[in-house]
Amino acid sequence: MLALYRASAGNVVKPIAVSREVDAVSGQSDSGTETIVRSGNDFVTTFRLGRTSASFGSFHGVRWSHNENGYTRIVSGIHDESMLSARALADALKGTPADSVRLLGEVAKPVEAYVMEVHPQGGLLEWLFIDRASGRLVRKEDSGDGTRETYTYDDFRTTDGVVEPWHETYADGSPEDAFDWKTTSLDDAARLTPGELAIPPSRGPLTFPAAAGDIRLPAMFEDGAIIVHVTIGGRGLDLQLDSGASGVVIDADVASQLGLEKFDTQSDEQSTSHEVSSAIVSEIQIGPLSMHNVVVQCLPFFYNPDSEHKVVGLLGYDFFAGAVVKVDYVNDTVDAFDAASFKAPAGPIEKLPIKLDDQIPMIDAQLGSGDPGNFVIDTGAQSFIIFDDFAKQHSNDIAQIGYADGRKVYYPKEVAQGVGGFFFLQPIQARDFFIGEEGFQDVRLTQAANFVGEDIDGLVGYPILQFFDVYFDYADSTIFLQPNSILLNEMKQ
Repeated sequence: MLALYRASAGNVVKPIAVSREVDAVSGQSDSGTETIVRSGNDFVTTFRLGRTSASFGSFHGVRWSHNENGYTRIVSGIHDESMLSARALADALKGTPADSVRLLGEVAKPVEAYVMEVHPQGGLLEWLFIDRASGRLVRKEDSGDGTRETYTYDDFRTTDGVVEPWHETYADGSPEDAFDWKTTSLDDAARLTPGELAIPPSRGPLTFPAAAGDIRLPAMFEDGAIIVHVTIGGRGLDLQLDSGASGVVIDADVASQLGLEKFDTQSDEQSTSHEVSSAIVSEIQIGPLSMHNVVVQCLPFFYNPDSEHKVVGLLGYDFFAGAVVKVDYVNDTVDAFDAASFKAPAGPIEKLPIKLDDQIPMIDAQLGSGDPGNFVIDTGAQSFIIFDDFAKQHSNDIAQIGYADGRKVYYPKEVAQGVGGFFFLQPIQARDFFIGEEGFQDVRLTQAANFVGEDIDGLVGYPILQFFDVYFDYADSTIFLQPNSILLNEMKQ
């Protein structure tokens, strides 16, 4: 079967220096194009759907991504499950024995095919459907996050001896998420324009007023939550400053009240099932700062920190990426610095590299004596959370928190609010937790289901962040943690 599959790809007639592929794309009630330009190991893929455009690529071995609001980030490779699976399959095709690639059998439906399972250690679980007559891959299914995703391939054509599908579809069970690709042109003798494959610069929507490099934001702190007052369309709104949010979020009902035109509607299955749409806000005013033509997400969001404030959204990545943001938990202040002129503060300070693959800041942190995990520095989390999979790996380093009532011991659960709804948390305690050189003992935290994304092990929220002045410097992929008076007084005691 592997020999049949290998032969179906054809044989290269001549080396291709530069290629340019253009696909027509339809999905999410909209249409657009995907353009892929390749030269050796360098490539850039540009995806235009409706009113937005984004791109990603690799240049001289550096992987990057450029979002619809104009920010570029370097991709560290946290989520490489699909790459590991592709590598395992490539090794099997070369004849390297591997337990992670095995033939399951034959099926007649949904297509007549051999079914091959690919599941290397740390890789994505995939099922490949190989046409029994031609040996071509005509269908692929995977189950990376518990949702069955299906890709189909047809309209195979040969270019310079290489056989490739010119039509692809995607489905995950939700009609609004379906996509369709059709190749409209493939030029294997293309020419590059100067700088076409280079990493694009960041040009985000956030602007500072003239000659102002340090702005104090209109913010209030409430039980660890940071609420920032903004103005959209002449209407004052309260948004939560949330480094754990991958963009700017506006409550769907409020977006309708503001007259925002929604597009690219799709389903989301994080904490609950809900719809997510995009919209473009012409201007968001944040004190003297402003953001122009911002692509935002519209989804159900509600939060009332007190009787006087109604929080109707999140101020996430597309704000943080445009400045250096300082959060001072002692003085209840938030400052935004112009990244071009920012200098790291003096004194004792912890400088931590961050990974922004998901447009949220992830660091390496260690629970107990086990291997480090990927933790999000999350100003939007009022708890310190680890997820189930990581907790199971570190069962010897944590203990549930219970209380005795007579002869019985009860382990209560807490209810917390997340994007799209509510979820349950289990209080636990850890002997040790380390962020860089900073260590905490007998830490109270909570355990939750894995609802954020693959390879994320937990959220470092207010219970830990309150001990620091936190500087978010996304331009340099860095977070600075400067111990504040609360931590320094604790250390003296």
